[in-house]
Amino acid sequence: MEMIARVKALIRRSAVEESKFLTLGNVFLDGEKRMAYVDDRPVELTLKEYELLHLLMLNKGIVLSRDLIMERVWDGYESESRTLDMHIKSLRKKLGASAGMIRTMRGVGYIAEALPTAPAEGGAESGSGSQED
Repeated sequence: MEMIARVKALIRRSAVEESKFLTLGNVFLDGEKRMAYVDDRPVELTLKEYELLHLLMLNKGIVLSRDLIMERVWDGYESESRTLDMHIKSLRKKLGASAGMIRTMRGVGYIAEALPTAPAEGGAESGSGSQED
């Protein structure tokens, strides 16, 4: 049984190495340095927060079940369901304004998606144009 777990871990690690650099919106992951950046500013993450964010970004746009996340990030460790919730909460706090990229899908799990972009400058110009009138 332990051998199977080790083989699964090796397969997971080799798949992760294929995607060393990930970008989603203004969040960038550098797999070589195991660093996260928001708007080009480094964000200090714990090992599990980094692995969680990496998994979500690697599967952007796909809803990941809680069970799948626990299997991939915690190697199937049977823990309280609050473990994942607390890591998501901490990760969102560290991501600041980009926290909205991680959405909770009630009863299912989580999904990472790029945040909608701000209106184009044209919208701001029309607002300032009406002030000049």
